[in-house]
Amino acid sequence: DLRMSRGLGDVYKRQIKHQIANVVKPVMQGYKFQSVKEFKALLGLFHVTVEEAHKTIKGKTYHGLVYAATDEKGERTGVAIKSSKIGKSVGYEALQKKFVKSKQ
Repeated sequence: DLRMSRGLGDVYKRQIKHQIANVVKPVMQGYKFQSVKEFKALLGLFHVTVEEAHKTIKGKTYHGLVYAATDEKGERTGVAIKSSKIGKSVGYEALQKKFVKSKQ
């Protein structure tokens, strides 16, 4: 049944989002880091990765972050989750503020 399989996909995506949020939020609050590279290295210890996403729509550029789970080799696995689906506290703007705060 197509409806059932789509429902399971949604459940899977929610579980992944929840697991990633449970890693990203405490790392964002509990550690100091001054670059995306440092943040990515920290997240890697918990089998999560982050990538910057930039989109230009009608001449305006939007910046975002995309999180995903990783395997033992650090390779991205499964679905990517936009930071906006997790919350502003782990978004692009919050990350930029964190870099400044960590440098002080």
